[in-house]
Amino acid sequence: MLRWFVLLWVGFQSPQAHADALFQEGRFREAASAYLELLKASPNDMHLLESMGQSLMALGQPKQAVQFFRREVAVAGGNRDASRFLALALTSSNEYEEAGRLLTQLTASDSQDAQSWFFLGLLRYRNGYYEATVDCLRRAKSLGLTGKDGPSEQKAAEVMIAVSLVESGQNADAEKALLAVLARPGQKNLDALLGYTRVLYESGRYEEAFQTTGTALTESPDNAAAHFWRARILLRRGQLPQSAAEAEKASELAPNSPAPHNLLIQIYNRQGRAAEAASEAEWVRRRTGEQAIAGK
Repeated sequence: MLRWFVLLWVGFQSPQAHADALFQEGRFREAASAYLELLKASPNDMHLLESMGQSLMALGQPKQAVQFFRREVAVAGGNRDASRFLALALTSSNEYEEAGRLLTQLTASDSQDAQSWFFLGLLRYRNGYYEATVDCLRRAKSLGLTGKDGPSEQKAAEVMIAVSLVESGQNADAEKALLAVLARPGQKNLDALLGYTRVLYESGRYEEAFQTTGTALTESPDNAAAHFWRARILLRRGQLPQSAAEAEKASELAPNSPAPHNLLIQIYNRQGRAAEAASEAEWVRRRTGEQAIAGK
């Protein structure tokens, strides 16, 4: 009897409830299709617009999500949640200028808005403004990230602060922050491991740095940055064949990054492989020229 009741209840589920259930079950592609169909009849429904945008974000399609969050903002007026969702989608779409304007407006209108400070910190981090990242994320943490994603955002903020301290040359503070992140139980954070590797390398603790790259590669065997740091340390040791192998692996894993190619120039020259060093130098020259043209 109960089985038949459940079947009947599911059968009489409204289309919106069905779409919401798909979303909750993590069936985001099906949920997106269901929400899109519902939006044909109710194009200004805030719940449908937000849920459609969130489904697309979960599918890794932030550019497509922007249009739905933008419509939600237009319908919702001054709704801060809608504006934050739009800003996050814009950030994930590399539309940094518009996202920055939106988040600056949100933090200026309410300086106690921890969530907007967090998103602004995330934007600054992706944009490479590391001192601003630290300021924004420390403010977000002090105000309290208390939403449903609060615990994960707190952890993400701690990692971004630690890495930003490395990038801004504050190695003493960075080391303390990185060690606190790495002391967490469970899987080690890869960004923190790589940041700690850099701190160790730059302070001359090469053997510790090498051991840390090993931990990073245990977590992610195909991480180009870990192979790159191993290559640098092996080069310092004078282990040229091993250094070349690690740098070549880094280049293979990150084919558009100039760093492994620049390192290979040094290694190949030390090995007397002049033709290969010249080939790497030509790649860097071409790549640098292409980036300069693209930046005009």
